[in-house]
Amino acid sequence: MMTYLTMRHYRVTKQAATSSIATLFEMEHKVRTTYGISDESYGGKDWMPKPDGIGQGNGYAPALWAGISSLMLKVMSDKGYGTKLRSPISKVFLHMTGYSFVDDTDFIETALPNKTWTSLFVRAQKGLQLWETLLRTTGGAIEPTKSHWVRISHKWKNGKSSLEKANRNKHLEVRDPNGHTTYLQQIEAT
Repeated sequence: MMTYLTMRHYRVTKQAATSSIATLFEMEHKVRTTYGISDESYGGKDWMPKPDGIGQGNGYAPALWAGISSLMLKVMSDKGYGTKLRSPISKVFLHMTGYSFVDDTDFIETALPNKTWTSLFVRAQKGLQLWETLLRTTGGAIEPTKSHWVRISHKWKNGKSSLEKANRNKHLEVRDPNGHTTYLQQIEAT
């Protein structure tokens, strides 16, 4: 459904959107290996429940994820998450929430002026929960074993900057694909 709604949002005709999804759902699938094509199959018109997503290796997948993730990032931006930058020369304003490539997404959260690390951490946790909820709504999930977070914080000494070490007492939590709460790995800033 999310695939269909995303295609319709980007003005793909109803017929084209329906056709691209129905074709996948109604195909009879077989497994091909170096030993040949399986005799057994799955799928077809009676396939219930219908599968989530559009199939592994589908050439349309990157474009669909770009569409879906763009809408998710817009929700995040509309809720005020991300970083706000102004170019010092042109004065052009940029509000960037994150970026996606294929099936990977980086979510960015920066400290607001005159706010503490603790308030940034709380805000990042709330943003991560919103992202995870949006992703789950599309039928996806965060895979904690493939995800991590990094604190980038500078400390100054004698006019020189260095990166602070990771704070191992702080943990960002997410739900795994099974709905269980777990910690994301924190990595060192380099």
